[in-house]
Order: sequence, then structure tokens, then C-alpha cells
Amino acid sequence: MKKFILMLILISAMFIISCTPSNIIPNFNLGGGKISLTGTDLEFNFIDGQPQSELDNYEEFQVGVNLVNKAPYDIDGELCVKSSLSFTGFGGSGIPQNPPECRGVRIDSALEPDNTLVAKSAEEIFPNEFGFYLYKNPNPTSQEFSVTASLKYLPVTISNTNVCIKKRGASSSILCNEKESLSINQYPAPIKISKVEKDIINVGKDMIKMNLEIYLDKIVDGHVVDRDTLFDPFSKGEPKIDINVELQSVPAQFTCEKTEFGKILYDNNKDNIIKCSATITVTQAPYNNPMQITLGYGFERIIQKTINLKASNTA
Repeated sequence: MKKFILMLILISAMFIISCTPSNIIPNFNLGGGKISLTGTDLEFNFIDGQPQSELDNYEEFQVGVNLVNKAPYDIDGELCVKSSLSFTGFGGSGIPQNPPECRGVRIDSALEPDNTLVAKSAEEIFPNEFGFYLYKNPNPTSQEFSVTASLKYLPVTISNTNVCIKKRGASSSILCNEKESLSINQYPAPIKISKVEKDIINVGKDMIKMNLEIYLDKIVDGHVVDRDTLFDPFSKGEPKIDINVELQSVPAQFTCEKTEFGKILYDNNKDNIIKCSATITVTQAPYNNPMQITLGYGFERIIQKTINLKASNTA
């Protein structure tokens, strides 16, 4: 069941705009001390003391990275480390400078069979569990250098809400406004849908046009990258995301503005607003219908630590 749900998530994110009805992913049960639905999908930091903040000449050290997946999808990506100091390190064997040292990483989804989220963790050690780096500093004074770790992966933003559908002027026993802000329930991801504004306009007999303004907010440090070029070191294309807006059991083809080759252009330096619309046939009294918005994209996160390499003790 878990693998089936994850497959649906990833398939939906790969399509640019799709409206084929499918089951809305159920809400998670937060009982039993499980982690929150909100917040970042991934903790990413250096392990304490790996590397040390201060190194002696020829002192062996490792670079350790801690990864904790809190999202309902597997983390499949590329983890790299590099140093601002020369690889040879004046006679040592240090961290590669350019190109960096990279490896593939995979962390299982936090999604459990009962639809709760339980964080999964992993540690990555460079150069390896039994290997070490070291530098020799012949300078009469100490010098500082930086160690950088970067992670590229393919997250998915999944947001669920209920949207009221009705013709303008139709009477109803439920509150159903043509214009309203929708309440969003979503799962951990680096991009959050902070708000969805709905506006319904009559366009004919038993027909309405539903306009949506979808507000995006990047909640962790990092950069959105086009998922198709994420692992290409020579790509300098604009950041883009795929979007899928879907109403349960309602044939509605949503189209969205500001697209390039069917993808939404994303600005990493500010919040983004996506405008989408669909024409919908309405043949019954006003009702609430589940809606799911899925975003697929590439993402890169970077952490850095400054190291003090002590001066040589030789005269």
C-alpha cells in the first residue's frame, strides 16, 4: 500500500497539467507522538565533530552528514562535499576542491502503512567509514578554509483542501461563497502552498469558471531547480516546477499561467503566485469537493562549516 501511494505521488508530479480523477491522498493520523505535517521535509546538517572546527597538521578527519527524512516520499539524490583549500593540502590528502566528491544517497519515505509519518535517518561519511582526510600547513600562521556539503534531490509538495462548487445565485444549506480563501492541509516539503484564493464565475448554463491563485512560499534555505536538469552540472536553465491541480470525481482541465514548455517559471528570490483556471460543469446543488495540488521540482540545499588549520610547529 505504501509503495502504491508513493508511486501515485511521483507519477502525478511528472505530468505538467493533468486532470484525470484519482483518489485524494488521505489525511495523516497524528496520534502517538508522530511528527507534524507542517515544516521542512528534510533535516540536513554536519555531524558534530565531523569535521572538527580546528585541525592540527597531519590530523586525520572525516566529513559526516546527517540526513533525516520527514516527508511522505523517498529521498533520492546526490550528496557532494568540497573544500576551499587545495586537494593536495601542501603535502596532505584533503577534500577535493573542484570537482567535488559526490555520491548517490537514498532515504526511505517517512510514510507508514497506517498513513502516519515516522522520520527516517541516515548518516553519510566522507571519504568513507574507514578512510580519512588530512592536511599539512607549512605556513607560519594558521589559516581558515571552508567545507561545503550540497544535496540535490526531487521533493514533492502535496496540498489537500475542500473547495465548494456551485452556480452563482444557487441556494444552499451549506456556506458556499464564490470568492474565498481555502484552508490548506499539506505535508512537509521545501516549498509550501501558503494560500489558495478561489473565485467562481458563471459562464453559461450549468457551467462555471473556477479561478485559483496559488501562493508559494519557500520555507527552507535552498534553490529550486528544473527537475529535468537537476543532476546536469553544466545546466544553467531557469528554475521551473511542474504543477497538477485535481478535483476528485470532477472532469476539470486546469491550465496555469507563466509557463515555459508547460512548466511554471519560479523565482528563488521571492514568493511566487500561480494563476490557474478551469471550466467546470455543475449539475447539482452546491457541494464541497476534495482538491489536491501537487508540485514537482528539483531542489538543492547547501551547508558550510569553517575550519581552522593550525600553523606549522616547525621552525
